[in-house]
Amino acid sequence: MKMKCRVLKVDYQKSKVMLTHKQSLVKHKYPVITDYSQLQFGMELEGYIVAVKENVVVVAFFNDVKGIVTLKDMSTERVEDPCTMFYTGQVIRCRVVRYSVDEKRLKLSLNFGSKKTSEVEKKTFSDAVANYKVGKAVEVRVLKIEKEGYKVLIEPKNGVAFLPFNHLSDFHEVQELRKLAIKPGQHFDKVIYFNQRHKTIVTMKESFIQAAGDNSLVDNFEDLKTGMLLPAVIKNHQDYGMFLELAAGHTGLCPAKTLTYLQPSNLQVLFQPGQTVITRLTKIDTEKKRFLGSVRLDECSLEGINASLSLLKAYLSARDKMLDLVFVEHDELSIYEGLVAGDVVDVTVSSALKKGILGDLPSGAKALATKVNLGDTEPEVGRKYKAVVLFVDLLTPCVELSLDQKLVKAVTSRKENIKNKVKDGQILKADVLLVKPEFMLMSLRGHGTGQFIYVPVRQHLNDVEVDRPYEPGTFTEVVVKSSFEGYHLAVLKSRDPEVIEKERIEKINLKNMPKHNLTPGVIVDAKIRAIHPLQVNIIVNNLHGRVHITEIADIIEEGGYPLHKIRQQQELKVKVIGLRDLKTFSYLPITHPKSNRTLLECTLKESKITSVETSNLLTPRLPVKNGDKVLAYVIKTSINKVWFQVSLMQQGYIDLFHLSDDLTVLNDVSNTFKPGQAYHVTVLECDNDDNLVLSRVGNIMKVGAGESVTAQITSIKPGVCLYVRLPAGKLGIIKTKPSVLHYMGQFIRCQITDVEESGRCVLTLLDQSQAPALRTRKRRLEISVSNTEDKEKEIIKMKKILKLKKKKNKAEEAEEDSGVDISKDSDKDDTQGVTKGKKDSDTPRLSLQAFSWEGDLPVRLDDVKVDSDDDADDSAKVDTAKLKKKRRRDEEKNIQEYERSQLDGSTNAQSANDFERLVLQSPNSSVVWLRYLAFHIEQGEIEKARAVAEKALNTISFREEQEKKNMWLAYLNMETIYGEATDVKKLLARAVNYNDALDINLKMCDIYVAAGKIDDAELLFAIMTRKYKKEKTVWKSYGQFLFKSGRAQTARNLLQRCTFVLDKKDHVEVIAKFANLEFTDGDKERGRTMFENLIASYPSRTDLWSVYVDMVAKVGDIDGARQILERAVKQKLTPKKLSFLIQKYIRFEEIHGSEDQVVRVKDMALTLLES
Repeated sequence: MKMKCRVLKVDYQKSKVMLTHKQSLVKHKYPVITDYSQLQFGMELEGYIVAVKENVVVVAFFNDVKGIVTLKDMSTERVEDPCTMFYTGQVIRCRVVRYSVDEKRLKLSLNFGSKKTSEVEKKTFSDAVANYKVGKAVEVRVLKIEKEGYKVLIEPKNGVAFLPFNHLSDFHEVQELRKLAIKPGQHFDKVIYFNQRHKTIVTMKESFIQAAGDNSLVDNFEDLKTGMLLPAVIKNHQDYGMFLELAAGHTGLCPAKTLTYLQPSNLQVLFQPGQTVITRLTKIDTEKKRFLGSVRLDECSLEGINASLSLLKAYLSARDKMLDLVFVEHDELSIYEGLVAGDVVDVTVSSALKKGILGDLPSGAKALATKVNLGDTEPEVGRKYKAVVLFVDLLTPCVELSLDQKLVKAVTSRKENIKNKVKDGQILKADVLLVKPEFMLMSLRGHGTGQFIYVPVRQHLNDVEVDRPYEPGTFTEVVVKSSFEGYHLAVLKSRDPEVIEKERIEKINLKNMPKHNLTPGVIVDAKIRAIHPLQVNIIVNNLHGRVHITEIADIIEEGGYPLHKIRQQQELKVKVIGLRDLKTFSYLPITHPKSNRTLLECTLKESKITSVETSNLLTPRLPVKNGDKVLAYVIKTSINKVWFQVSLMQQGYIDLFHLSDDLTVLNDVSNTFKPGQAYHVTVLECDNDDNLVLSRVGNIMKVGAGESVTAQITSIKPGVCLYVRLPAGKLGIIKTKPSVLHYMGQFIRCQITDVEESGRCVLTLLDQSQAPALRTRKRRLEISVSNTEDKEKEIIKMKKILKLKKKKNKAEEAEEDSGVDISKDSDKDDTQGVTKGKKDSDTPRLSLQAFSWEGDLPVRLDDVKVDSDDDADDSAKVDTAKLKKKRRRDEEKNIQEYERSQLDGSTNAQSANDFERLVLQSPNSSVVWLRYLAFHIEQGEIEKARAVAEKALNTISFREEQEKKNMWLAYLNMETIYGEATDVKKLLARAVNYNDALDINLKMCDIYVAAGKIDDAELLFAIMTRKYKKEKTVWKSYGQFLFKSGRAQTARNLLQRCTFVLDKKDHVEVIAKFANLEFTDGDKERGRTMFENLIASYPSRTDLWSVYVDMVAKVGDIDGARQILERAVKQKLTPKKLSFLIQKYIRFEEIHGSEDQVVRVKDMALTLLES
């Protein structure tokens, strides 16, 4: 019989096909839906009911697409019980109300209304799609918060679009504030279309909105032109660069070589997916519709300081608007409302830490102040202080304050008037109070005292340099630029090209220069006018002059700063040693000075001031030759050199290879060699530009086979080799797999093994631990024979002595009865025993360091006497018969224990046959199999060891899961050390199939770390964070790995990632783990802050209090731990939790405190428990 059916579902795993013979479904008149992506708003469908529940009806379509109908959508009238109206298998017609493709959810309705209404809905939706245009500004209403962003309704056309989280703003802080503030139902007008490839995407990024206003966004790929500057969003990273997405969905590549100022290892840290950058199009492929771009600052930043000021204005404006919205949506944050930078508040100190204080404001807001912003104040816990608000952070939330009373006084006493008003263009000194990713907050000096000013940190959206220009507590000069919505903006003087150019072309007025008759050799009184890194400008009777750094002192310490004791406006006696022409800056002859056009060249050297000679005082250039040692002063550090000042008109340089033998110094040159430092250097030669070639490590380094040299990494080929630069301009290659710790520009120690015909050197690393080499049989045999022989001799001596004593004791007993002397027989036996022992000891046996193949007797050989028969006879005469019998029993017992251990089979396995016998006795014991495995490894027989591992995995019963797991881990460990990387990956894939995949992968990471394969471990961790992203154990282990590797900042970024992925219930445990790691391997004060935030949010979690106390006590801060316990026991807790904390407090005082403190805690405990 033939039947006409329609396929409902295909189950490929079970090889089943589900059909339907219902005529309404076979002769289907409505759209056939097989995937959620085919759905549309308002679409009419026909499906069949698969479940009827109390409140909903589940309707299924083709390919297991399912939707629900709620009570209110079942009918125009109220439905009391759906079971009375619907039944399973019923075919019904329904309408799409809402759906989500990503979450595979579908909501249906059985209410259709009129046909006219449905057509209007369809027409409205199609109009919204048809009116799409890249950059068009629209108004949206938030419908729903989804996993990756917001589902929004475009008004008034009712089109549905998606607003991703990473499109909320160009600035990370503003983006997080918007995520905190935006709720369903809110309206936003500054939103533009971004692209419409798979679904309509809108964006709120400020850079795209500005570009849309300038009509610079490009819709069609054909309209893209080389040289265009366009905003883009980072999509993802690869080793060779990062992919960017322009508006309208155009994608392209930004190669790593265009990131001139960044190392490839920092790429993923500095440029995050979703981040906004400005790219210049360098190449366009119209066929593949791809482009190449560049994000280099020198190519993309054309507006100078105006770009940085515009960026800061956009940030401040967006942040202020979001703060207002956050206060409206979150009532609990209203305690921070009204606080702005510059307000003076009262703060009560709640905790004093090494790096600052924590406190509370009268409104209940949490506050903190770093040590730099405490000034001369020494805060005491519980005391109230006046403070100035610096920044309000609603993401933490807390208020950052300054307790510096000088600043408090300056802010409170400042009154704005014409005299002290800060005007645009003024150059003022300012103290750095706070440094944030987008700005520096400074307090002006001079007539602007008490006035706060904002200085941009980032010069451009592409500026991701991690080195801050200044740190809190330092001061610099700024140029006031403008005021913006109550903020005063300025830029650093060193970054303002107009000011720099003005100072460069500004010259001293020659006509007003007073005449003088000063000649070299005259000692005069001078006043310090300005101090620079390499010279001191002075004034002598209204005459300008200088003292060069080479003329400051006769004796200077290595690495010292000659100018550190000189202060501005200081008066000193100097000696004139020469005159310089003001226009050409050349030195004038002593006989023809131009009295009104000269600058004084002076000295502070005691030897020259006290000398009566007036000739040869000025030495512009030193008469040096190769090999001479001179004192030089650091001028600056460049990419490959450090420049030094040797004399008044003589400079030199040291290439980095001749700078130091210490790799730590070479890898941090800019922080080690600061301008103005003095060092003794050796002259090597003089180059073509008349500069001296210097060295701090002796003569020119030799580059030849067998030499140990310092090399600099110039390129990294992942997983293959390193390309390096050597002294004397040589190039080399290191054919070793690069580690994750290697980076371009790094200095390393190597040894040259060969020099190729082309001149390229082949090197090996000296400072990297190599993989453990196979221990050869010959070497182990020599070591083992020696150890075995010694051990065999000890055992033979032990048996001989025990046998000798036993015979002598019997002889003594017989002598007492019969008087017969048997001492000769005993001597004979002794000789035979020694002969036998020698024969046995000739056979060498291998020993394994991890196990003991021999059964050691529990008797100490030191206590047994081996000298002669006379000593035994003497001791026998002294001892009583009772003691003799006891000694005999003990000795016999020792012999029995030794023989029992031999028969047990756990200590006497010396060959493969012995181990085969053991594994037959205990086939499910992983300990025996592991010893068998180790035996072959010690012999250097890796293939046999692999065969043993495979046999063990096949032999151990499947019920013994732990035993099998032990073998898998041992097998993996062996392959990691002695095998190839491809074999390890194949074995790992097998192990994952037969065991808990997550557990095996975590153990494998530990194996990689133990074997020194850090990059393999990190790659496996990266895979696990994607595959098991909901497992908190993975994130905790990854964080611990990063902290132990010394990459604390990467671990902190990882914590930010995992909080977006993990469930909220796991956040506390993960953050607590990272806080522990900060204490042990990171920043202890950061760890304190993290714990403080946790206990502020979860004050009733006694486990957090307990761990916090333990970590603080572990770092040695006993008083701090005691204060935390004081706070903990005063919380409002249940009696059970309070009892736990009190007991911990008592134990703490018993260990770290005195008896009085223990009594005090017990009294306090009684009071708390009674209350």
